[in-house]
Amino acid sequence: MEKAYFLCAVFILCCLACDSQDEILTPEAELLFKNASSTLTNSEKNEIFTLTQFQVAKNGKQFQFKDGTASGFPFDVVVYPVDLNRDGKEEIALQFGNSFTSGADGVSYHLFIKDTSKRYTSSFGFPGVLLLATTKNMNYPDILVGGAGFSPYPVWRWNGSAYEYFDTVERSVVESMPPVFITDASKAYVAALEDQ
Repeated sequence: MEKAYFLCAVFILCCLACDSQDEILTPEAELLFKNASSTLTNSEKNEIFTLTQFQVAKNGKQFQFKDGTASGFPFDVVVYPVDLNRDGKEEIALQFGNSFTSGADGVSYHLFIKDTSKRYTSSFGFPGVLLLATTKNMNYPDILVGGAGFSPYPVWRWNGSAYEYFDTVERSVVESMPPVFITDASKAYVAALEDQ
């Protein structure tokens, strides 16, 4: 009888241990996140890589679009972890591109935020620089998109499931805020993580 209880307990513990393990990080997601200080699980990193629609370029060090667009112009990707709404859950900004894929700005951004079903959604994905405004909606900062020819600045607002175009704001208003580059917000977030 004791042996049956023991075997049952071992079986339950094995099931719990397997359930708590994270999936294996794909080589593509590993390359994407190799220089990032992130709290995401392997599963979350894999999900974000899949959503990017990138593939590893032939050189094995950079990325290109999965559909073959601009395959001769691979680009670097920089991962910027950040907690935009200060809820303890990490959002991920990806800076990617080059002058061929992103025009005069030379960079584009994806911003990945978990939705209510705990799946990541992507906002942006086009050329420009993301600036966090002091104004907020639903605890998320409005985001201004800056870059070559962006005046007035387009303002994007969180609607509960994604960032969508909201309004424009003149350069003089932006200069009086002043907004924070998403890259700087990420550096502060990562520094706070490292201090813990």
